[in-house]
Amino acid sequence: MFIQGSDALNGFDISLTANNTFLKPIGADITGTVLPGTPTIIVECIQGLLVLGPNCSPTDNSTTLHFAATGGLGLLTTSPTTGLLFTAIFGIASTTLAGGVPVTYQGPFKEQPAGCGSSTSVSGGICVTISNGSVTALTETVQAGSFDNSDSAAMASVALSSSRSSFGPEFPGTTNTTTITATAMNGYGTGFNPDSVEFTATAPSGSTATLSGTNPCTTGGASCTLDVAVSASGSGNYTIILSGTYPTVDPLGNPDTLVSTVTILLDVTDFGFSVNPTTVYFVLGSSGSTTATLSSLNGFTGSITLSAGTVVPGTTPPLTISFNSGSVTLSGGQIVTSNVTFSGPATTGTYHVPIKATSGTRIKTSASLVISVINGHSTTESISCLPTTVVVGRSSASCTATVTDPNSSPTSPTGSVYFTSNGQGTFQPTSCSLSGSSSTASCSVSYVPSHEGSHTITASYGGDTGHGSSQAITAPLTVLDPTATKVSCSPDSVLQTKPTTCSVTVTDDAASPVTPTGTVTFTTNSTGTFTPSSGICTLSPGIAVNIATCSVSYTPTVHALHLITGIYQPR
Repeated sequence: MFIQGSDALNGFDISLTANNTFLKPIGADITGTVLPGTPTIIVECIQGLLVLGPNCSPTDNSTTLHFAATGGLGLLTTSPTTGLLFTAIFGIASTTLAGGVPVTYQGPFKEQPAGCGSSTSVSGGICVTISNGSVTALTETVQAGSFDNSDSAAMASVALSSSRSSFGPEFPGTTNTTTITATAMNGYGTGFNPDSVEFTATAPSGSTATLSGTNPCTTGGASCTLDVAVSASGSGNYTIILSGTYPTVDPLGNPDTLVSTVTILLDVTDFGFSVNPTTVYFVLGSSGSTTATLSSLNGFTGSITLSAGTVVPGTTPPLTISFNSGSVTLSGGQIVTSNVTFSGPATTGTYHVPIKATSGTRIKTSASLVISVINGHSTTESISCLPTTVVVGRSSASCTATVTDPNSSPTSPTGSVYFTSNGQGTFQPTSCSLSGSSSTASCSVSYVPSHEGSHTITASYGGDTGHGSSQAITAPLTVLDPTATKVSCSPDSVLQTKPTTCSVTVTDDAASPVTPTGTVTFTTNSTGTFTPSSGICTLSPGIAVNIATCSVSYTPTVHALHLITGIYQPR
C-alpha cells in the first residue's frame, strides 16, 4: 500500500478486500512505513478475526484485511508525503481466469450499506482513512489493483515435496529426518530460465528444524534435494514449514520471485510425573507414605512402571519401598496416582532415594526423597471438599485436610499437606501449612477443576520430626461442564385449554464440549398440565455436538401469564 503526494500525516486505517476464492488475506507488515517515529499498530483484523486491537469493524468479514497504525506521538510526515504505508499479505488460494480479480478497498455492501461512513478520507463510505492528528481525515483519492495468475499453469516453477510429512506420536527429544525434494516444473532450470532454490525452515517455539545438504540447490531441470532433521523438546503438536524460494520469469518474460512450501507435522506426547511430599517421616516399626502422580500429556497413551532407585545409605534390614500401583496404563488425558509406602529399618535414621517412572525408552526420575525414621507419634488424617458438586469455570471446591495425633499424650502436628487429584484441575496453592493446637491441626486449599468427571482428591502429610506421615482420600467430587439452558414455547400465546409445545435447548459451554445428556424437568408458576404429566423429557442430540434438546406439551387451564421453567439434571 503506497501513498503519493499526500499532506502531512501520522496514521492510517485501511480495509482491503478481494475474492477469497483466489486470494485469502493472511497478514500485514509495517516494515519500511513512512509513518514517523516508532509506529504502533492499532488494529489488525484478518478475515474478520481479530489479531490485534480492541475489536474488528462491522465492515470486516472473511474477504477483508483491515489494518490501522499510527506514528510516534506528536509526529507528522513532511508534506507532500510519498512512500509505503504497509505491506498487505495474501495467500494464493487458486488460479484466476484470464483478466484476474480486483484487489480493492472495502466499502458499502448489502450487510453494511453505509460502508465505513462519511468521515473517511474517500467519499462514498470507502474504508480508507488517512489522519494527521485532527478530528477530520485528510481527503484522498484511491486506485485499486488486481491479481491475475491465469498463466501460472504454464509458468516455470518449482514444487516441493517431503519423503515424510508427519511424525509421531513420539517422546520429546526424538530426532526425525526427512528428505525435501524440489522438482522443476514447466521447464524450470532449462534454457535461459534461472535455476536456484534456497531452502529455509520455520519451526514454532519448542521445536527445531536443521537443514543439511547443498543450499541453495540447482534442479538441472529435474530436481534437487536436501535433508531436514526435526524434533521437539516438549509435548505438543508442531507444524514446521519448509520453504523453497526461487527466481523465475512469467510467460511475458517478467522476473518474479516465488516460494513453494511443504509442511511437516510433529505429534509429541509425554507423561507428567511428580512425587509429593518429598520429605517423609515415619515412626520406627510402622510405615510412611507419599503420592506419585502420573498424567497424560497431549494424548499420551501407554504403560508406565514405577520403581525405586538406590537407597543411601544402605541398612540391614533395608528400607523397603512398595507401590500400590507399580505399573499403570494411561489413556489420553488421564491422571493416575499411586501410593508409595516406606518401611523396614530397625533403627532410626535418614535415608535418600529417588523414584523412577519408565515407559519404553522414556525415564523420568524424581528429586531424591528424604525419608526419616523417627521415635515419635503416628498420625491419622481426614479430608473434606465442599461443595461436592462443582462446575468447570464457574465454581471451585474448598478442600480441608485435618491431621490428628491420637497418642495418649498428643502434640500438634506441624508441616505441610500436599494435594493431588486424579482429574484435570489445579490446587491454589498446591500445598498448605498446618496450624492448630493440642492434638489436631488443619489447613485448606482451593481446587479448581478444568474438565468434567469424577475427581478424587488425595491429601498427603509428610510428617515432622515428632510425627509420622499419613494420607486421606475424599469421596469423589462431581465435576460438571458448564451449560446454558434455554426454554421456548411455540406458539407463545394460546387460548385457555389449548396446548403449546415447550422446547428446551441445553448447551455445553466448555472449551472441549460434549453432548449434554440427562433430563429436563418443566415447571409452571401458574395452573396447567404437562404432557407427559411429569413434565420431564429426556435430552436428545441437537444440531451441534455441544447441544441437546427435548420438548413437552403444556396446556394452560386458567387465563394468566404462565412462566415456564426448565431445570436440567445431568446424567
